[in-house]
Amino acid sequence: MKLFFLGLLVFVSSTVATGPVPVSRSGLAGVDGFTFYDPYCAHGCFRCFSSFKLSCTTIVSPGGHTTGTEAAHNLAVCRSSNFPYLSSIAWCIQLYCPSNVRASTVEKFWETQITGDVKILPKWTYGETLANITTPVTEVAEGKELILSTTMLTTHDSWKTTQDTLIYFFRETAQESYYGLSICLTAFALPIILTWLGCLPFMTTVLEQIKPWIYPSILRTYHDRPLPYLIGNVPTVGQGLYIAVVALLNIIFLVVGYKCLYPNHVMQWYVNHYQELMAYWMWRTGVLAFANMPTLLHSILALVLYQNTGSYDDSLKTKWWIWGCVATVAAVIIMLTSVVVLRQRAYELFLMTHIVMAVICVVGCWYHIWYGYEGTFGYETWLYATIAVWFFDRLARLGRILKTGIKRAKVSDVGPTIARVDIPGIRWAAPGQCVYVYFPTLNILRPWDNHPFSMIPTSTLVRPRHSDRAELDPANVEKNHTVTVGSQPATDNHTYTTSGLTLFIRKRAGMTGSLKLKTGLLTLLEGPYPTIPTRAVLQSDRLVLIGGGIGITGLLPFLQHHSNAKLFYSVKAADQSLVDCLRPVLDNIHEKEIVVGSRLDIDGLLRNEAGLGWAKIAVVVCGPAGMCDDVRAVVSMLAREKSGSCSFELEVDAFSW
Repeated sequence: MKLFFLGLLVFVSSTVATGPVPVSRSGLAGVDGFTFYDPYCAHGCFRCFSSFKLSCTTIVSPGGHTTGTEAAHNLAVCRSSNFPYLSSIAWCIQLYCPSNVRASTVEKFWETQITGDVKILPKWTYGETLANITTPVTEVAEGKELILSTTMLTTHDSWKTTQDTLIYFFRETAQESYYGLSICLTAFALPIILTWLGCLPFMTTVLEQIKPWIYPSILRTYHDRPLPYLIGNVPTVGQGLYIAVVALLNIIFLVVGYKCLYPNHVMQWYVNHYQELMAYWMWRTGVLAFANMPTLLHSILALVLYQNTGSYDDSLKTKWWIWGCVATVAAVIIMLTSVVVLRQRAYELFLMTHIVMAVICVVGCWYHIWYGYEGTFGYETWLYATIAVWFFDRLARLGRILKTGIKRAKVSDVGPTIARVDIPGIRWAAPGQCVYVYFPTLNILRPWDNHPFSMIPTSTLVRPRHSDRAELDPANVEKNHTVTVGSQPATDNHTYTTSGLTLFIRKRAGMTGSLKLKTGLLTLLEGPYPTIPTRAVLQSDRLVLIGGGIGITGLLPFLQHHSNAKLFYSVKAADQSLVDCLRPVLDNIHEKEIVVGSRLDIDGLLRNEAGLGWAKIAVVVCGPAGMCDDVRAVVSMLAREKSGSCSFELEVDAFSW
């Protein structure tokens, strides 16, 4: 499972010093009732006074969302017993909060928020604090250098601006949560729903009509083959529609639903409409980066906004900015090292870089939001999901390896470029599956190197140790003697088994290039994993298997599971030894066409099969990328031409990266 939740998130609040604002629970803003400004009027009062110095402290840390440090703890202790601070906020709440705000809600805010540390309670409750105010409050708190030494007022305009800022900020944060969830759920649920459609009544015919239109590539016949100059792979029409849906959702969610205070009102954190809108856009791309990964856009917006507000130089030195940069760079490296040329020519390097950069990216994201907010706004929920998915994936993979246990493989050469690997004791090899294979001792510096391979049950390739025989003596038959037909019992006290799986591996650079003639090679297996769905294939009237080179390993298992199958197989003249190795099993296939030294006529053979009158033909192709693309194109064309008289089921098992 790939790492699908990466990115980073930047939030601007250093323009107003508000002190630490912890929350008692975490989650996604707006989801399941989670809010961090309840009630808004009380939080507005709190922020109007929290930036002032108190008699028991001289410095209030700016930023508004930093907790857990020694300074924050000392500040919370100071606030808990400072009557001018507590009474000023209490008077503000009593003065500006509407009557429909319940007293219990205010008291809860008072206990959990007023000191900045939920573990440190104020000396007096909200009601007690109000009761201790004995004289009318008339003095207005103004000036950044003011020391709050007595109960003071804040103006209605100042409080209203602060409250409105919190309301609009939370509204945007809640929007981000819903949009991020929508993208995640769509990306996960859409393939599942489309798969389930095949189980609904009357949908089989509908899907058979749709499939020929989603099989082909969106650009000529390129799909498994990379584009010229290895610039990438082209999706099929079906994959392209899925990508388009997710991309369209991203675009829509990035441009809709914004609501700004400017120009009719004032946003406390920014000086104009441009900065406010840019901030909302930056925050939204940040959350969508966690959910879906528009990381670069988020980083660019943060850079532009901070330069516009004049806070870029100061922010550049902060830990949360530095870790955000680390996560961004790691995400960019993941993208750049996923190019086709690197995957094909240095697979182990690609794999290792991908894993290391993914870890760095997640760690960078974590510290980015930790140093910025420390759990204040629930942004860490996205990372919890990321870490949970990745951890479960790695744990499940380790579990599969441990379940199979340590195996010993026999490696033999099949020609100069192909190795045969036999691994005994495996009974789960089946059609349409692959296995990830580790050979830890081949490279002790990289014991984690692994590759996915198609596999053949070893029993398919070997003759049984005990062959059937019939002791048919005509004399015994005439005398009505019992005739035994069965296997000859073993007489050497040894245990024999035909269980196991066999791999045919083409030697290339890296791990596969190190395979040499050896018995007892330490082997770890992770799998099996499905590569293609087999249910519809095995339910067809006719099964056409098309393979090239070592792609035969992905096709032979199907022959034992379908009664009407035909094999079309081509191999280069240099790989004649592979055909010779497989001769025992190939000779037992009744319908086959094997070509050595030339290519199959894909169009001709498929047209011939389509003209035989079968109602449903399944085509499974396993081979080089070019062959797979040719089969895809021809099947798509024939399925549209024969619509109504013959339906096609196509599954492609290409060994390309």
